[in-house]
Amino acid sequence: MSAIVWTVVIAAALAAQALVMRAIHRRTLARQHTRHQQHQQTLAGQFDQTRKQIAQLQSELATARRELRQLTKKSPAAPAQPTAARQSLEREIDAASAARRPSPPDGFAETQPSLEVTQYGSLLIQ
Repeated sequence: MSAIVWTVVIAAALAAQALVMRAIHRRTLARQHTRHQQHQQTLAGQFDQTRKQIAQLQSELATARRELRQLTKKSPAAPAQPTAARQSLEREIDAASAARRPSPPDGFAETQPSLEVTQYGSLLIQ
């Protein structure tokens, strides 16, 4: 008879443990679900804000393009004579390119090995 009682007690303990574990699991799952919903709401808000910013930027771009078209229609043709600043810049570029050494025709630099390399090389030969 005591074996039956012990079996019932053990079965009741296992059932109670299962119920407690199920309750803990459901609470944990509910917390995770709440966090997930909050995260989704935050992302949806950020997405809407980004969409509004993009629409605003597109509107500003369209306005700027319209203004640019109007300015190009109204403005006279650009002067054909180069400005003094442009001429001085061209002279600097020409002077810099003239000061540079031309590259060899085969595209390889003409270099000689440094003294350090020849000294170490002679040590290897000995």
